[in-house]
Amino acid sequence: MGLASHALGVSTGKVSYLTRASQLYHKVYVLLSEHRQGISDVTLLLLATCNSMGHIHSTMLNSEGVMSCHRNLQSALSSHQSSGIDSYLDLDFFFMALVLGNSEQGRIPMAPAA
Repeated sequence: MGLASHALGVSTGKVSYLTRASQLYHKVYVLLSEHRQGISDVTLLLLATCNSMGHIHSTMLNSEGVMSCHRNLQSALSSHQSSGIDSYLDLDFFFMALVLGNSEQGRIPMAPAA
């Protein structure tokens, strides 16, 4: 539901869809944060959710939200060794988003799923 609202918000420019997507992503983020210890799929889903939330905040020009998501993404990436993720290729996109987010004045420039 969050992804569908995100895609609709981006394609139509309607803030109501983006707001709903952000609320749904936040609920998922909280849930995943509580249960991610040692489970690689959960960690990857957490990273994707955090990136998508950041993209919405960026689209809505909410720099505080972008920075919060950026910190959460950075934290999740720094603890990936204990997550059971075998391949750095799984993490490559998120490292790139983190670096690009730093270089584009606090914007998260992409959310490929949306």
